[in-house]
Amino acid sequence: MNRSRGIIGIQDELQFETLRKKLDHLLIQDDMYWRQRANTHWHRDGDLNTKVFQTTKTSRKKVNKILALENEDGVRIPDEVGIHSIAKSYFEKLFEEKESSHNLVVNLLSQVINTEDNEH
Repeated sequence: MNRSRGIIGIQDELQFETLRKKLDHLLIQDDMYWRQRANTHWHRDGDLNTKVFQTTKTSRKKVNKILALENEDGVRIPDEVGIHSIAKSYFEKLFEEKESSHNLVVNLLSQVINTEDNEH
């Protein structure tokens, strides 16, 4: 690519573009190879009850654990019951029915789920 970069001419530009596309393709293939190899390693060794697997699982659990949430007043709630309450009220508000301009479009759609199924 470096040799063809300095040469000027239509044929050379086409050759350079072809080489650039081939390089991009090879880089993508290389990336896929290493991803698959890492994935194979994980399937082969990761699911065994090994120290590495347990350490990975424990560290992921620590990172994903919610220690506290803030309520609407900005007060930090660390206890489990309070966290559940805050999460429940958040999702109730998020999914409650609201009037919007989308209702015009939604009203044109046929209803697939009946009220009883929806409540269930």
